[in-house]
Amino acid sequence: MVLVRDWAVDELGLRTIEILSHRDNRPSQRVAERAGFVDTGELCTITRMPPGRQEGYKRYTWPDT
Repeated sequence: MVLVRDWAVDELGLRTIEILSHRDNRPSQRVAERAGFVDTGELCTITRMPPGRQEGYKRYTWPDT
């Protein structure tokens, strides 16, 4: 995750990156946290996900703004 984050910043010039991880997916949340992303405390809906899997995504951002 750190390599992808650094590539996105260096090569694409991104200043802010967001990760949406389902609230039940603790391993993904740990990966985001270890890469320096911060849990915003927001829960999001992802409409492109199949019915029954659209609700409950935690938003992580980098850098912490």
